[in-house]
Amino acid sequence: MPEIKALCILFIILLLYIDYYHKKYRIINSKKNIQYRNSHSFYDETDYSKYEPYREVYTYKILIGFLIIILMGEIITSDRNNNNNNKSEVVNINLIKNIIYQNNDIKQNEIGTYQKKYTEKVDSLLLTSTSILNQNNFNNYSKVQLNRQIIDINNVINELNKYIPSDLEKNLHTLNLQRLYLLKNKYEIASKYKDDYFNNQIINSLNSINNELNITNDNYRIELIRIFNEIEMQYEILQDGRISFVYPDI
Repeated sequence: MPEIKALCILFIILLLYIDYYHKKYRIINSKKNIQYRNSHSFYDETDYSKYEPYREVYTYKILIGFLIIILMGEIITSDRNNNNNNKSEVVNINLIKNIIYQNNDIKQNEIGTYQKKYTEKVDSLLLTSTSILNQNNFNNYSKVQLNRQIIDINNVINELNKYIPSDLEKNLHTLNLQRLYLLKNKYEIASKYKDDYFNNQIINSLNSINNELNITNDNYRIELIRIFNEIEMQYEILQDGRISFVYPDI
């Protein structure tokens, strides 16, 4: 208890104070005793009994040590209680959370948060690529601009690689990384195409990776809808093919 610790500290300080001045007082008297015995004759009527030689007294030190032991025990007990209280608090928060929110609500928040934080970045890069890597606009972009897109893709790849997905997010996370690596590869091939417009091998590679990217995008879409249905997520497939969804804010 805080009161016990405060009292122990107060008594320790008080005993240290008393011990210091008591010791000082006894040393002074001891010196007086020596002076009197050396300077006074046999007939001196001074009462020397009160001037006893200085002897160390350990009473206060023993009491201080005892109080320190009590104080340390109180600190250790307090720390254990605090740890138990913290654990109980975490458990209570989780219990309250589970009571307030249904299991599906937690899963919906998890997937919705993942979509907003990571998938939207991937989709944005893919949307930009449809504008850059098409026959009508491709000639308007330089290799430097293509390389800038590759740098942006690498940044998102690094961000996703640092994230550890939950079991529910795992397949989506894997597909997102696949989409990014394919898109990066597509830009790299397109950059080579800038140097040789009549290289059929490069053209075939672009077509091949474009088909693979489309398949991976479809797989991501299928997996997302499957999860939405499983956790009873509110979603809507818009006319342009995009998926709009709503999830609880927990």
